[in-house]
Amino acid sequence: MNATMTRRSLLSITMTAGLGVAFTRYSRAQPTYPDKPIKIILPYTAGSPNDVFARAVAPLLSSRLKQPVIVDNRPGGGTLVGVKAVMASPPDGYTLLFTNTPTHVIAQFRAQGTAYDPIADFVPIVAVGVTSLVLVVSARTPANTLQEFIAYAKSNPGKLNFGFGQGTLPHLIGEAFKLPLIRAGKIKALAVTSPTRGGELPDIPTMIECGLPGLTTVTHYGFLGPTGIPADVVAKLNVEMNEGLKSAEVRANMINVGIEPTGGSPQD
Repeated sequence: MNATMTRRSLLSITMTAGLGVAFTRYSRAQPTYPDKPIKIILPYTAGSPNDVFARAVAPLLSSRLKQPVIVDNRPGGGTLVGVKAVMASPPDGYTLLFTNTPTHVIAQFRAQGTAYDPIADFVPIVAVGVTSLVLVVSARTPANTLQEFIAYAKSNPGKLNFGFGQGTLPHLIGEAFKLPLIRAGKIKALAVTSPTRGGELPDIPTMIECGLPGLTTVTHYGFLGPTGIPADVVAKLNVEMNEGLKSAEVRANMINVGIEPTGGSPQD
């Protein structure tokens, strides 16, 4: 081998070795997700049922990921404030959106529309659970079943008041899931909107059983991230949440606050 070839060979070896060192350093410089606290943005007020659900789920994710998971309430604009805050955050997996049906289903049908695309602007991570509505009336109301209540309402036109949230389900869910009031007998639960009877109120019939299948609906809860969040981060969050939801204690705690655990893939 001549001197020229030797020098070239040495240069090639040096460059290759240098490149190897560069790759090694780059790889080691990348933190293992997660290496710092994770923030869950909740587009609802503190103390709302959605807040209760988020704070029931956050410790589960924290214990699985070995990092603090903080719930950050960002209410306002019919959930728009919180949703846009997630859209504006870096897509690194450290800012997540915990939300339900209104932000990604109902909002797009509002008269004023939305300032975001519920599909294109977000990446689904994992479904956490579902809740249903409960139709309740004052304990002083003479009706004890849904059929009796309908008959009572028809025979007393203009005398009943109905509480609701404008354009969203959370307010109504909040009123519906005041379970201690139901247990204390201060209000009567007449029917639930889930397809089957719920674990928390097994004695309350469904709308289907009461002859009103058109009123069957549930609200889905889950985590989403901003567009651009790495696929491996999505996969890790999905796996950890699904594993956590297998715990009998976790499932019991979630059911106790009114949310039926689900889980599943991001595609689900």
